[in-house]
Amino acid sequence: MYAKGSGGNAQITTAGTPAVFADQGNVLGITVAGHHYALFAPTGGDWNVSGSTITAGLGSRDYFSVAVLPSTDALATFKKYAYSFVTGSKVTWNYGGGTVGATYTLTTEAKEGTERGTLQALYRHQWLHTTDPSPRTRTSPRAAP
Repeated sequence: MYAKGSGGNAQITTAGTPAVFADQGNVLGITVAGHHYALFAPTGGDWNVSGSTITAGLGSRDYFSVAVLPSTDALATFKKYAYSFVTGSKVTWNYGGGTVGATYTLTTEAKEGTERGTLQALYRHQWLHTTDPSPRTRTSPRAAP
């Protein structure tokens, strides 16, 4: 999830007290009810946990991102794309031989650094039929593996 706001701190409220498994200042890894999450504030920010409320100052910037992680080991992979905000998406359909195909194209904006790639979750019916060689081990709040 990519968030943009103005005039305040980033604030996340969790369903229970989070267990912190990684604290890198502007990058925080937490576990709540057995689910792992990563929170990414702008460089120079610092996440603070108080009970079930987590906040970070954004400084002069207006963005942060949050990711559901498949495991705590995935934090570094998700960090790579944390500041490559998706700004648009397009699907192109093709039909032939009784088969419908879809090609998804995403546009991104690098909020920090130069990374323009992203991670995308697919629904089960999509990843069952994809020709994309990427692993199908990502976790999404909308699609079960």
